[in-house]
Amino acid sequence: EGPGMVLATAVLAATVLGAGLAGAAAPADTVVAVAMGLAPVQAVPTNLVGFSIEVPDATEMIGKSPDPPRLALVNLIRGLHHSELQAPTVVRAGGNSADESVWNPDHQALPPQYKITYNITAADLKSYQGFGNAMGGRTAFVPDLSFIRGHDFAWPAAEALAINNSISWSYIHAVSIGNECDLFAQNGLRKPDYDYSQYKAEFEAAASAITAAGLPAKTIRGATWCCFQGTFNEAAFADYASSQAALLRDISYHRYPLSHCDGHTTTLEDLLAPEASSGQADKMRPFSEGAAAAGVPFVIGESNSVACGGQEGVSDVLGSALWALDFLFEMASINASMVNFHGGPRGIYPPIKFANTSAGMPPTVQPLYYAMRVFSEVTAAESRLLTVNVTQTTNSQVRVWALQGVGKTVFVVIHKDPSAAGPAAVSLSKLETSEPDTAQLGTLSAPGGATAKSGLVWVGLTWDGTTDGTPSGQRTTTSVKRSAAGTFDFSVEPASVAVLWA
Repeated sequence: EGPGMVLATAVLAATVLGAGLAGAAAPADTVVAVAMGLAPVQAVPTNLVGFSIEVPDATEMIGKSPDPPRLALVNLIRGLHHSELQAPTVVRAGGNSADESVWNPDHQALPPQYKITYNITAADLKSYQGFGNAMGGRTAFVPDLSFIRGHDFAWPAAEALAINNSISWSYIHAVSIGNECDLFAQNGLRKPDYDYSQYKAEFEAAASAITAAGLPAKTIRGATWCCFQGTFNEAAFADYASSQAALLRDISYHRYPLSHCDGHTTTLEDLLAPEASSGQADKMRPFSEGAAAAGVPFVIGESNSVACGGQEGVSDVLGSALWALDFLFEMASINASMVNFHGGPRGIYPPIKFANTSAGMPPTVQPLYYAMRVFSEVTAAESRLLTVNVTQTTNSQVRVWALQGVGKTVFVVIHKDPSAAGPAAVSLSKLETSEPDTAQLGTLSAPGGATAKSGLVWVGLTWDGTTDGTPSGQRTTTSVKRSAAGTFDFSVEPASVAVLWA
């Protein structure tokens, strides 16, 4: 069955009631969408959602040896697994700290000009192995090796050798070399004339060194670029993917739609705007296409709502979950095979936070985790995106996605317009003769709306107050019977998500 074959057809009409004149009918915003059949990107990876944590913070998150693995984090990641078909959830240990962190188990004095801030020791590697054991193989790591010395790759080779000797390779998804190397000239880590050709030569030398240290074939996450800098452009990315394909497990670009860097401020309205989701897919599409042409999986190796740590009232509220869910679908639609959300154990924007390193410290589960949970659930069983043709809309903030799973079609309606005066009235019909007479409807919402930091509930479950990473409440969905007209009718409140399993 190819992309052109129509597997399902659906018509969805959503009406958002606006404020009308007294005694007059309220004007309506209407969204009509048709699920036409398989999208060009057919399969959605079962482990598309993942995590990214700074190197020194990674073991604080997972539990640093000799402390045991954090049970709460084990349970929260297990909560993203809903099927035996799902691949391991990937946890990247990287970020700006990666190039300042080196394997130095004996804490030897290092050349001061490199400003190394973290010594990786045997305790770190034991922590990764221990967490992998606790997860039963349902997680895998991406350690980001230091690339701070462009002329000498003994440090990344030493860490690769230590990983080879300490961690089961089944717990390693890939290793990467350096972080956001396209900014090295700007950040003073290389000379001002540093360009793609110099980077490529250095990467090849570093890859040779870590391979000689015992790295298995095709275990490198390539690029980890971020910022459209100079010669690090789409053509260079495609050349890199093609020329290094034999080495690469996947190839990474980092993407944040908004920034809090250098004191810049942003708003929740900015995050919920199309530019922060579909606009980001447009920016990433050329890079994804370059990777696909080389046969290398494309990943968003680091992302979140607002760069430089997030912004309060934007990155830590329900609105960020609405953005993230839409963003995940957008990235899936351009053939991204993974999105690693960055942050933890502290700060504004992490999906999961811990107040300190105590092994028994309960987590704070932030709105972003709820988006990860919803997405992982609706894509768990060999799901494939359906092309959704929006034939009419006067409210582009009501977003509609459709998936074909094993024996089910799933519709996801994301109401990203918190200012709407009323709920969206949805009428859904499928023209397949095999459709059931009853569908199940689940929702994600919070009493405080888009600005709520707590009180979030997904299908009757909440992680507010959890001590061990498991939710409280009872899973609850609503049965929606097909009407005499052949439609499934339901409403979607502003600043909420509705999922229909039909």
